[in-house]
Amino acid sequence: AGVDGVVVGCGTTCGRVDLISRAVSQVRDLVGDLPVGLDVSRPGELTRDLVDGVDLVMNVTARDADRVAGVLGSGRGVVVIPEDISSLDTALGSVRLALERLREVGVGKVVVDPLVKPPGVGLAESLVRFHHFRRSLSYPHLFSTANVYEMVDADSHGVVALLMALALELGASVVLATEESDKATWAVEEHAIARLMAYSSA
Repeated sequence: AGVDGVVVGCGTTCGRVDLISRAVSQVRDLVGDLPVGLDVSRPGELTRDLVDGVDLVMNVTARDADRVAGVLGSGRGVVVIPEDISSLDTALGSVRLALERLREVGVGKVVVDPLVKPPGVGLAESLVRFHHFRRSLSYPHLFSTANVYEMVDADSHGVVALLMALALELGASVVLATEESDKATWAVEEHAIARLMAYSSA
């Protein structure tokens, strides 16, 4: 479908670490040299065995920095998220603290995820936050579209096309797509096509 990497994810209630480790290993065999990410809700609890074969760990906050740096080692990266999004200043402050801690422990490859929220529960505010972060932080930014099209009861292709245009306009460096719900089947390929369309129209 034209993807540039694969993320292995696990829901907030997932406790089967053995399955995650097996999935990471299988994905690595399938994608070869493409980057492989790991998306778990509590990255501070990761072990060296679990991150073996992973290039990127998602959902890292300031309190996770020491632990994640210890298990990742050098040469691999993290995606930083704000711990508190109650206000723009609070969210930005928490990310800056995480970035500082990561620099101190030797993690230099960092992507910032300002957290895009679903429609009706914070989408508009999160787009403002993304714009604010992008202007304030000189780091690559991740735009996760899944919280939008996975939560909208409409065909995904039109929603994805609009989201990819927004991601380009906001200066996103990375887009995260999923196919969790039935209506999101083929959404990854839709993202690849929409990316080309967005670039062509820019």
